[in-house]
Amino acid sequence: MFSRYNLAPSSWRYTVLILALIAALVVWAILQGNATGYILAVVLLIFVSPMVLVVFANRRALRRMEIETMDQSERNTLIAQYKNGYNEVRAAVQQLSEADLDRRPAAGGWTPREIVHHLADSETMSTIRLRRLLADEQPTIASYDEELYARKLHYDRPIAASLEVLQAVRNSNSELLEWLSEEEWAREGTHTEQGRYTVEDWLRIYAAHAHDHAAQMLQAQDA
Repeated sequence: MFSRYNLAPSSWRYTVLILALIAALVVWAILQGNATGYILAVVLLIFVSPMVLVVFANRRALRRMEIETMDQSERNTLIAQYKNGYNEVRAAVQQLSEADLDRRPAAGGWTPREIVHHLADSETMSTIRLRRLLADEQPTIASYDEELYARKLHYDRPIAASLEVLQAVRNSNSELLEWLSEEEWAREGTHTEQGRYTVEDWLRIYAAHAHDHAAQMLQAQDA
């Protein structure tokens, strides 16, 4: 897959080759009993070895970013999945009675009603995260305590308004995502728990988020 990281220079290969030749010469000099070989070995250990480590670390980082970078086809697939998230949740809710909405799984966790409110809160947080990634330079993306929100924000209330929030935010974000340029897809910040956090990371996470919780609600019904 094409990536901007594919254009990284390949000079690391030449660096490794040169260092390998130097190391071979040092070994040869030591085997010959030449004091110069010992001196070169010390120089290689103190000064050159850290350079090798930096070269390999940078190469691995570039390779990881290359693998993680999406092409447009993958983006379109995930945007379509993201768009459909509301429909999945709505379909799951329609299969539940009022009693089902408040049924807590035997193993613990949220009720379907609480899940709907969580989705609304998660969507409002996610839409700010996306806009900060696109508008701010290297923003810090803060995490939040989902369990605290569930306890403090009256998750026992009716779900109609939260479903509307889910639908409205997904519609708005889907439209925004379809307008992004390559430069905008490449924008990133730092998540306080996950570290490097890009617009593409955001899409990967939230494309499946609503689907996962829709399935969770139906599993609660079967419990």
